[in-house]
Amino acid sequence: MFRQLPPTASPLVASDLARGLAEGRQRKEALDRFSRALAATFDVPACYLASSGRTALYLLLRALAHEPSLAGRREIVLPAYTCPTVAKVALDVGLQPRLVDVSPASFGFDLDRLPAAIGRQTLAVVHVHPFGLPQPVDTVLDLAREAGAVVIEDAAQSMGAQSAGRPVGVRGDFGLYSFGPGKPMSLGGGGVLSVNGSRF
Repeated sequence: MFRQLPPTASPLVASDLARGLAEGRQRKEALDRFSRALAATFDVPACYLASSGRTALYLLLRALAHEPSLAGRREIVLPAYTCPTVAKVALDVGLQPRLVDVSPASFGFDLDRLPAAIGRQTLAVVHVHPFGLPQPVDTVLDLAREAGAVVIEDAAQSMGAQSAGRPVGVRGDFGLYSFGPGKPMSLGGGGVLSVNGSRF
């Protein structure tokens, strides 16, 4: 039985699939060019490709959990309304999700409740930009940095959106993007992690 890609992905013919599956130097060079092009577009030091946004987040959280400067921190602060995969990835790494209510007006963090959730146990704050809607970043950055925590901007649903003339996902320590079905730039799968500064 012939299986079609979801309607949100780009239609591919057999020759496209054959080229995409080709092993070797050409494929690596193409992926390297794509990574560099993304980093240039986002104006960040580096972007790393992964098989999915979920995989990129898993690898990042696992690395952060073993970062000596963050030793002993086991909590990941998340908006209470987000993709359940984000909380599942935190649990898979052995971290504890800590949910914060969201604002009904923006679907982002309720900034009045956020300060109570961030403290000495906070490893990272995952700041989600849902549905292509850029969320304010300054308060989240200030609270996380005061506590010594990392900010991961989850722009999986918002690639291409801008705030104050800059792409969403570039102001935190890391940005997370997805090419999965239904995402703004759907390639049928894949993810990107942007490294936005020199802290790590």
